[in-house]
Amino acid sequence: MKISKAAFFFILIFFIGGIGGVFMDHYILPHLAATRLFSKYDFLRQYSEGVTVINRTEQVLVKEDASVEKISSQVASSMVNILSYKKMDAKNGTGVIATSDGLIMTYASAIIPDATYKVTIFDGRI
Repeated sequence: MKISKAAFFFILIFFIGGIGGVFMDHYILPHLAATRLFSKYDFLRQYSEGVTVINRTEQVLVKEDASVEKISSQVASSMVNILSYKKMDAKNGTGVIATSDGLIMTYASAIIPDATYKVTIFDGRI
């Protein structure tokens, strides 16, 4: 398998850059941090002190049994099953009760236009 000159050049640059980054991190930056000119910069001072910065995180506990049950019961009570039929054609789809007066939203592809509709709510009532 023959490696082209461009691929070899890319790999060589990547390798040299990696070595340069390690050299800079371990030797150059700690040396610069020790000089008077650069010691006033916090990010350089951290190299000479060996400081590792860790961001503070908080633990949040979510009780799934209570919150998920509450949310799912609210969603379940607003879901409806829609059966639309016209002559020999029938389609079954779902919808959501959108308003308190009973407006139902569904996808147009879930029903047959100008058909007879039978809507069943979550507890089986028609």
